[in-house]
Amino acid sequence: MPTRVALTATAAALAVQPVLASPADAGTTIASILKTKPTPTKTLPTKLDVVPSYQDQRSCDPAAKPGVEAYARMVLTTYRQGHSGGIVRGCGIGATSEHKEGRAFDWMLSVNKPAEKAAGDAFTKWLTGKDEHGVVGGHARRLGVMYVIWNKRIWSTYSSGSGWRAYHGWSAHTDHVHTSFTWDGAMKRTSWWDGTATTDDDTGPCRVYAGQPAAVYTTRHTASCTTHLKTPPASSYGIVWPGQSGSSVKVAQARLGVKATGSFSSSTRSKLMGWQRRASVPVSGVLDKPTWAKLVPGSKPTPPKPPSAEDVKLAMTTTLTPYLKTTLRPRAKGAAVSALQKALGLKVDGVFGTGTVAAVKAFQGAKGLNATGTVDPATWKAVEAAAYPLLGYRSTVLSQGSSGTAVKALQKALQLTADGAFGPKTAAALKAAQTTAKRPATGTTDVRTWIAVEQRAYPLGRSIVPAGGTTPPPATPTPPPPSTPKPPSTPKPPTTGTDAGSLATTTSLTPYKKTSLKQGARGAGVKALQRALGLSDVDGAFGPQTAKTVKAFQKKQHITPSGVVGPKTWTALEKVAYPLLPYRAKVVKQGSTGTAVKALQKALKLTADGEFGPKTKVAVVKAQKAAKLSATGTVGVRTWIAVETKAYPLGKKRW
Repeated sequence: MPTRVALTATAAALAVQPVLASPADAGTTIASILKTKPTPTKTLPTKLDVVPSYQDQRSCDPAAKPGVEAYARMVLTTYRQGHSGGIVRGCGIGATSEHKEGRAFDWMLSVNKPAEKAAGDAFTKWLTGKDEHGVVGGHARRLGVMYVIWNKRIWSTYSSGSGWRAYHGWSAHTDHVHTSFTWDGAMKRTSWWDGTATTDDDTGPCRVYAGQPAAVYTTRHTASCTTHLKTPPASSYGIVWPGQSGSSVKVAQARLGVKATGSFSSSTRSKLMGWQRRASVPVSGVLDKPTWAKLVPGSKPTPPKPPSAEDVKLAMTTTLTPYLKTTLRPRAKGAAVSALQKALGLKVDGVFGTGTVAAVKAFQGAKGLNATGTVDPATWKAVEAAAYPLLGYRSTVLSQGSSGTAVKALQKALQLTADGAFGPKTAAALKAAQTTAKRPATGTTDVRTWIAVEQRAYPLGRSIVPAGGTTPPPATPTPPPPSTPKPPSTPKPPTTGTDAGSLATTTSLTPYKKTSLKQGARGAGVKALQRALGLSDVDGAFGPQTAKTVKAFQKKQHITPSGVVGPKTWTALEKVAYPLLPYRAKVVKQGSTGTAVKALQKALKLTADGEFGPKTKVAVVKAQKAAKLSATGTVGVRTWIAVETKAYPLGKKRW
């Protein structure tokens, strides 16, 4: 097989020339699209290409491979719908992806556009269905397709017997068809392209060290990769990917003899790969641990510089800073009112009218301040703290190994599990955020990084005013978000007292029922909303799809379909998401009758006759044992929750 010299472009310069679909004829119909099929350019052999194994991304080689480029042109010119979403992705962005090796293509089609949906449906059916010889997925094998994702479903060549399966990744893929390729498919070495069927599997480059990237692809490799990887050499420097920047890149550039710009450019990568060959380390094109250990033996990264005077000022400055010592009263006008309205998430007109007064009173009431409607210094500070939730951390320097409250705040803003421990996942997410903000991807927080993270997670202009109109809600502390109720590991007697009272009324929506959410909002409240609505994409961002779903739900519940989630919508949603909530405080047992028993029987999939007899007790005991609860046959708070969790799992649409 021919060898291929690895490309050495940086992530920032890896834009593939756009491949556009030719405009469809005016007379194109859905029916004609559904009949469309790609045509091979070679005579296809009777023999099929070998069934491939799953070949995960192991190297950093984000250059479009020839087979993927040819595939992209084929689907776009054949179906003449949609457009290219790209082939490559920077190695420092997101999780494992064949895009980072130029082995994946995104064909941008919308399921909401009939012609585009028809094209996606027709092509994926042709690709994964029976070929001319009756082989399921025969066309996919000839093209070297590893798997394809479209419209919430995934199909894989290496598991074709499983057919199409539900896909639960972060993207529902309702706006594009994703195709990932084997190495043979990516390199255009399959029967569809050259008329010769592959007889063995190109497994691609193999890792040498655990947790480190493999060398870039250079030649066909059919042996299996070992799973017994070496421990990487010790180095205090972390991995730096092409396209990233920072002080550590300057250190490497100085050692490599190139201009120390601090930017991991294509020229730096080319120089690095030459050095890696001479140094007998994996030619990964990445500043990884094996490279650092030989390039800068025994050295430590340059410590972060102290913040400049400008950054010190930035750490304490917001759009509200000029007004913190002023007092604003109803009927005031001007820039201060505009700044206040923007911070509260109101329409900005610079006039302190009745709407602004009502919002200020509601905000003051929620914060335990005197609800006067006048904005005094105490109200300004409270508004600033709510509008800029990361303000207090801007001067805090965090890096891998840090822990505590500041790390939790950072993780929450980055939409990670907020465990307060700054580990590799937090570092990777922070670097991605820094890259997005065009900041040096150091993985260490500084003033400007905190501000960039805050602006993305908590954009100014989002509503921070609780719902409730002119009547301020009581100034009671917001309860902490409850975790999903977990049964005890050993049997316990039925819960009583305040614990039972709390569980009987608490759901995942409880902390947010006095808040107002609308399009543009982000965070844990939005995630709770999306799960309760049964959305497949729970990303914590209140976008157009979430707004559309909220309106549909409101309309179904006979609530004004505003798209804004206030108390009425929260309450209605809670009833749908937690159908057994009204019964949690009721204790039912053998001999009980009535509506609560019917609800219990329905959840247990029994005949709902409303009479708690022996069969119902047997089913209850079985459910209690499954949930590791005391198997008494009597239904209390925790049993209601356990039955509900199994019968009505959160995340499924039930309205």
